[in-house]
Amino acid sequence: MDFGEYTPLLTLAAVGLIAGWITGLLFGQRGLIRYLLVGTLGALLGGYVIHGLFQFSFGLGSAFLDQVAVATIGAIVVMLLARAIAR
Repeated sequence: MDFGEYTPLLTLAAVGLIAGWITGLLFGQRGLIRYLLVGTLGALLGGYVIHGLFQFSFGLGSAFLDQVAVATIGAIVVMLLARAIAR
């Protein structure tokens, strides 16, 4: 299925939801909006740092799984930063 110009945004949302859900499991957080927000910010941060600055790839065999791994690492960093700021 092709969504035209919206395909990258839908992919980012899907990766963000998965990464946010995984991060929510690790930190004991719940909520669809929280998953989407934390995961999407994590995907942007992780993509910039891991792929942009370090030129690193996990090589998991699938580009989608690689994106989820990067987004999850970024989401964990976002959650740690949010908790540090909240204190």
